[in-house]
Amino acid sequence: MKTPSLLLCACLFVPLTPRAEENPQALWKQSKDPLLEVIDLEATRGSLPPSKWIGRDQKDLDRDINKLLEEVLEVMEVSGLTEARAAYRSLGNRIDQRRTQVRELREATLSADEEKSPLEFYKKTRAEYIEEIEALETDIDNLKIQQDEQVDRMMTAYQNMGLKLSEEQVRFYLSSISGSDMMDLSAVFDNIRLLNNQLEELVIQSPDDPEAARRYYGIHVTLIHTMLYAHERVLDRVDHLYLDRIAELEKQNDELMKETKDLIRFSDAEHQGLLQSSLNTQEVTADALVLYRQHLQNVRDQVYEGQKALDQRFKVAMNAYQTINIAATLAEEMQSAVKDLSALRNMHLPALVPLNSDALQQKFSEITRELEGGE
Repeated sequence: MKTPSLLLCACLFVPLTPRAEENPQALWKQSKDPLLEVIDLEATRGSLPPSKWIGRDQKDLDRDINKLLEEVLEVMEVSGLTEARAAYRSLGNRIDQRRTQVRELREATLSADEEKSPLEFYKKTRAEYIEEIEALETDIDNLKIQQDEQVDRMMTAYQNMGLKLSEEQVRFYLSSISGSDMMDLSAVFDNIRLLNNQLEELVIQSPDDPEAARRYYGIHVTLIHTMLYAHERVLDRVDHLYLDRIAELEKQNDELMKETKDLIRFSDAEHQGLLQSSLNTQEVTADALVLYRQHLQNVRDQVYEGQKALDQRFKVAMNAYQTINIAATLAEEMQSAVKDLSALRNMHLPALVPLNSDALQQKFSEITRELEGGE
C-alpha cells in the first residue's frame, strides 16, 4: 500500500515517543471520546433546521463538530513525522545561532589586542577569539552532518512507505512552508489507517452484533470526516494565509523596486553601484516570490483534488451508515475505503521549483521564514 509522499524520519538526538503502530491503544484512548461525541452530535442533524435566527441549527452543529475534529487532529498529527520535523528544524535553529555567534566574534576580533597583561584577564585576545570561532565552525559542520543523516533517514522511510523521493525533493519539502502541512496530512492518514484497521478487527470479532457494527462504522465515517477536515484546513491556510502573505510581500517588493529605479535615475554616479546591487537583489526576490506562489498554487490544486475524492468517499460512507444495512459487508467496505484513501497518497508528491541559482534559493528560504513569521 502506498503512503502520502510526506516526510518521515527518526530523530538522532531527540527521544521519540513510540510510533502509532507500536502503541495503537494509546492512539485509540486519546481519540475515542471526541470521535464518539461527533457520532452522537451527527445523529441530531435531522432534527435541526439548516439555519435559524434563534436557537440551535445545523450551522451550530457543524461548529461543534469541527471543534471535536480539531481535538482528533491534535492526536492524529502526532507521530514520528512531526517529531522528526521539529528535530530537523531545531538543528537548523542551532546552526543559525552558531552563525550569529561567529559573526559577532569576527567583528570583535577587529578591535581585539594581540596580547593582554595579567591584569586584563577579563579581556580576550585576537587569538582567543579566533579559537572560539573555529570551535563554533566545527560545531556547525557537525550539526550539518546530523541534518544530512536525518535527510538520509527520510529517504529510507519514504522507500519503506513505497515511494522513492530524491534528496532534493526531501530538502525542498523541509524548506517550503507547505511542507509542514503536507507532513501533518501524512501523519493523520497513517494514524487513521491504523485506527481503521483496529476497527476492522473489532467488526470481525462481533459479526452478530448490529449495534457494535453501527458504532464501529460510525467511528469509521468520523475518521474519514477527520481526514476531509484536515484537507480543508490545509486549503484554508494556503488560500487565506500563505498566498495572502505572498501578495503582501510582492506589493512591498514592487514598491521598493520602483523607489530604487527612481533613485538610480536621479542619484549621483557614486551611488549608482550600490543602488544597482539593491535592484538586482529585489529582482531576484521578485522571481522567487513568483515561483513560491506557483508552488503554493500547485500544492493547493493537489490538496483540492484529494479533498474532492475524500468528500465523495465521506458522502458514500455516511449514506451507508445512515442506512444501517452494514453488518454483513462492513469489513469489506472499510477495506475498500482504506484502499480508496491510499490512492490519494500519490497526489502529494512534491513538485520541485526550479531554483537555478544560489541567490534564488536563498531568497526562497528567506520567503519561507517571512511566511512562518506571518502565521
